[in-house]
Amino acid sequence: MPRMNYFIIPSIPKQTMKELKENTANRIINIVCQEASEYGMGEITPEMIKVKNRKSNYLLGRQLSIYFINKYIKSLSLTQVGALFEQDHATVIHTKKKVSNLYDTERKYRELVEKINERL
Repeated sequence: MPRMNYFIIPSIPKQTMKELKENTANRIINIVCQEASEYGMGEITPEMIKVKNRKSNYLLGRQLSIYFINKYIKSLSLTQVGALFEQDHATVIHTKKKVSNLYDTERKYRELVEKINERL
């Protein structure tokens, strides 16, 4: 009888997985802030985009952060992504559509999204 080789995959504790997701989300937010600031949107910090504010540069940073967190951290639900920014799941869905539409219609916005995507 042939001998089977089994790989043992260690389980990651729940708390460690949560910290990993939060660290990844924070990394995405930081990259979005850096690129948006360099892109000419003014100084944007992670604290600014997490606050409920409708100023265009804050809103842009928040929308891009939500879009990329949802894109790269598949294990987070829409509700969990929204909770990072004090938003609900419907806002996350709207944001994804908004970013996709702007990507398709505005060259300047497309360049910013592609630049962020390269860094991630």
